[in-house]
Amino acid sequence: MKKSTATLSLILFTFFSGFAQSKDAEGDGSVAFGIKAGVTFPAFAISGATLEGVASSSLTSYYAGVIVDIPIVNALSIQPGLSVIGKGTSLSSAGGTTTKLTPLYLEIPINLIVGIPAGPGKFFLGAGPYWALGIVGNVKTTGKGDVNLKFGSGDTKNLKLTDYGLNFLLGYQLQNGLSINTGYGLGLTNIQPDAAIDKTYKSGVFSLGLGFLF
Repeated sequence: MKKSTATLSLILFTFFSGFAQSKDAEGDGSVAFGIKAGVTFPAFAISGATLEGVASSSLTSYYAGVIVDIPIVNALSIQPGLSVIGKGTSLSSAGGTTTKLTPLYLEIPINLIVGIPAGPGKFFLGAGPYWALGIVGNVKTTGKGDVNLKFGSGDTKNLKLTDYGLNFLLGYQLQNGLSINTGYGLGLTNIQPDAAIDKTYKSGVFSLGLGFLF
């Protein structure tokens, strides 16, 4: 897992660097690199006959990552990135048992951003797909200690290894590059690992954080 994550990171860094150099050479605009970090409030949308009486509530986690802002035309740009992001949920059953799933994912978002000048900066709106790879996590159940979360498929696993969906962004960026932003990641795939039972988990993540473009 560590080897594949490192390889993926190297490929993305090489691609983004090469793309940025190409754009600068063509004179199509100023490519900017940035960082971002903040808090997340994840929860699952759950469904299925085997989840009757089970409720999902949000947790508090975090995210941190890097982005590349590549201008296209005027106020329009594309922002690929690489983030570590906390997802998961707290599942409560009618019997009083609570299970907290707290996975961390390596996530690759590719967002289309529109900037709207206002005051000393600009508002921005964005949306685009993401793909995420589970890297580590914990499971904590009432009356039991923490155990390592297991990614994969089958009845011995907790969550599927990968997740994908759509991101939606809203924020305000000052002329010096500092920004405040909110977002929502809408999971589109079932990350419940056991295909033999009628149970569906789909990830949802609200986020709030700061960013800076250099």
